[in-house]
Amino acid sequence: MQVMLKYPPLKWALWLALLLVALYIFSESKRRQRIIPDKPVVRNNSIDFAETLGRLYYLHHNNANLAQKMVQHLLEFIRQHYFLNTSQINAEFISGLARKSGFPGSISKP
Repeated sequence: MQVMLKYPPLKWALWLALLLVALYIFSESKRRQRIIPDKPVVRNNSIDFAETLGRLYYLHHNNANLAQKMVQHLLEFIRQHYFLNTSQINAEFISGLARKSGFPGSISKP
């Protein structure tokens, strides 16, 4: 090492090499950001979900539970869209629903 520091050109070369190594380490020590992968397009799984539930109810033959849930869904739809009280289903409720929905209020029997 003393031999290299004795000659001025070698001394400058050593200091320049150390400076370049330090500069390289400083510039490359930064955290690199990874490339963000593309997200796959999300499929609409609501149809698959409905088919799976349909198969589940079909396999278990739990038709009463399915009918009860469908009625609850219909009553919730009526409450949210027509703002009617669904606690009592009577003639007044039917006429109010017919007036707000635009469908005739009478139910014809075959």
